[in-house]
Amino acid sequence: MSGLRGEAWRFGAIGGVGFLVDASVLTWLVQRARLGLYESRALSFALAVTATWYLNRRFTFARRAGADRGREYGRYFAVQTLAP
Repeated sequence: MSGLRGEAWRFGAIGGVGFLVDASVLTWLVQRARLGLYESRALSFALAVTATWYLNRRFTFARRAGADRGREYGRYFAVQTLAP
C-alpha cells in the first residue's frame, strides 16, 4: 500500500505495536521485576514511545524524516507525553 492510505494503515498498525510494547513491558515489570506501578509505567511508556517513533520514522514517514533525529525524537516524546 502506498500513499496516504498506506501511511494511515502503517501508522495504525505501529500504534498497535506501541500498545503491545507498553502493556507487555508494564505487566512484566510489575509482576516479574516487582517494580512499583509508577516506575513501571514510566519505563513502559518511554519504551513504547521510542518504539513507535522509530517504527513510524522508518516505515511510515521515511520520506519526510529529518536529519536531526534527536530533535525529532524530543518533539515526538513531548507531544506523546503532553497529549491527553
